[in-house]
Amino acid sequence: MALLACAAVTGGMLQAAPAGATPASRPSAHATTPPPAPSGGVHDPGGKLGRGWRGSADRAVTAAADADGLRILVADSSKAYAWKTVALLAEPGMPADSWIGNQCLMDRSHAAVVYAPRAFTNKPDLMQGGAFAAVVDLTSGKVTKLPFTASLAYFDPSCNTATHQAAFTGFRDMNDAASTRTRVITVDVSGRTRGTAAARGEITSAVPVKDGAVGALGSRLVHLDRSGKVKNLADADSAPFDIRPAADGRIAFLDRTSKSTARARLYTGHGRPKSIATGRLGDLDLMPGDAGRVFLTGRTKGSPATAGTGVTRLNAPAGTDVSSQGRLAVEPVLTPGVRAGLTHIKGAGKGFTKSAEPGSRTATPADEGGQALTVTSTATTTGAKLTQSVRHDAVDGSGNNPSPVLAAATGNHRPRGASPGRG
Repeated sequence: MALLACAAVTGGMLQAAPAGATPASRPSAHATTPPPAPSGGVHDPGGKLGRGWRGSADRAVTAAADADGLRILVADSSKAYAWKTVALLAEPGMPADSWIGNQCLMDRSHAAVVYAPRAFTNKPDLMQGGAFAAVVDLTSGKVTKLPFTASLAYFDPSCNTATHQAAFTGFRDMNDAASTRTRVITVDVSGRTRGTAAARGEITSAVPVKDGAVGALGSRLVHLDRSGKVKNLADADSAPFDIRPAADGRIAFLDRTSKSTARARLYTGHGRPKSIATGRLGDLDLMPGDAGRVFLTGRTKGSPATAGTGVTRLNAPAGTDVSSQGRLAVEPVLTPGVRAGLTHIKGAGKGFTKSAEPGSRTATPADEGGQALTVTSTATTTGAKLTQSVRHDAVDGSGNNPSPVLAAATGNHRPRGASPGRG
C-alpha cells in the first residue's frame, strides 16, 4: 500500500477594481447552505455519501495492526464517518513488533476480536489455536478478554448479527489429518460462553446459528451442534468459505468451481444450493451486515441472481470490510509504523555502498508514531473514494489488561469458566 500525499499552492496579484465597477453582491440572508460535516468527517457528505447519510444508523468497524496493539476503529454515517480508535488490544509484557488480528460485528455496539503478536504466524500451533480472544464494547471501549484462545485464520472470529453471537475456532494436531480436531466456542455480547463443541476433522469458516454452528468440512457444508455432532447439510464443489447466515435460516457461501473461478451459492434448508453469482477467484466476497444481512462484493461475471435470496449486491471491491448497512467499504488499514516496517523490508539492501556512514539506520516503526493513521474507503451509494485521518482518542486501557488465559497458564487466579492453555 502506498501513502499518497498532495499539496497545492495558489497565488496571484490583488488588483484594484476599475472606477465604476459594480461591487460584488452579498449572499442573500435567505440563502441556504449544506450543513457542515461533523469534525473529522467526510467533506461534502451530501455529495460523497449520498442522501440519508445523516439519518442512517450505518456503522463501519475495522482493525489496524500496530506495534502498541491491535486497533479497533469505528465510524458512523451520522457523523460523516469520522473515524476514531475505540480500543487497543495487546498483552502486557509480551514482545511484539506488531499486533495483528481480525474482527467482526456482533451487533451495532459489540465486536468480537482475535489478536496476537505477528510472530505467532511463524509458529503453526500458535497460528492454529494460540491467539487471544475478546469482545469489545464499541460505545464505551471496554474490552472483555475471554478465557480461551483461537486461531488466526482469516475467518476467525465469525459473527451472526441476528443472534448477536460470535464463534471462535481453534485447531489441534493439524499435521496429522487422522488426529485433527476442531473446537468452536460461541459467546454472546457480554463474553459469556453460550456453547462449546469439539469435533474430529478440520471444520473451517464456522459461524454461529441458533442451535450451534454451520461450517465447512472438506467439500461439505455441515451443521455442528453443541454436543459436537456433525450433520451434513449440502455438498459443494470445493471447501465452502465466506459462510454467512442469511434471513429465514438460509446460508450463503462461496466455493471454488475451478482453479480460477468462484461461485456464490445459497443453501435454503434442503436440496442442492442455488447458484447466485460467479466470478474470478479472489474477485468475489460475501460479507455480513446487521440484522442478518449479507452483501455480495467484488466483480461478477454477468448479472448476479440475488433477487429474493436475502443477499444484496454492493458496488464495492472485494477484500474490504463492509459497514453494517452496506454504505461504506473499508480497505485494509496499515498504521504508519507498520507501513514503515514494510517499506524497510521491501528496500532492504538497496542502495548499499561501502561509503555509507557507520551508525546510520533506516527508520523503524517506532519512529513513525507521530504520523497520522489514514483509512481509505468507498461510499457504495455514490462510488466516491474517501481518504480520512483517524482521531487519536484516548482508550480506557482495558485492552491491555492480561488475558485470563495467561493468568491460568501462570497459575494465578482463574476466572470462572476459564480453561488453561488453549482449552
